[in-house]
Amino acid sequence: MCDACEWEVFVEESDSLLELLEEIEDHAPTDFVEGIREKTQNMKEWVEENEHVTQKMKASVGNMQAGAGRWLR
Repeated sequence: MCDACEWEVFVEESDSLLELLEEIEDHAPTDFVEGIREKTQNMKEWVEENEHVTQKMKASVGNMQAGAGRWLR
């Protein structure tokens, strides 16, 4: 549907974030990890179904990635 928004890149970034959550889930708060996981999966599903992503969605995943990255040891 939308080549300009690079929705495929968003899906890849979402997958990377979900992988990061697996790495930190043993030492980050469960509510934190599960909240990010749920939001990311919901956005990813919507983007895949609609083949479109908004700038706000991109920013949201970037912010969640940064927050989760702080838990890496």
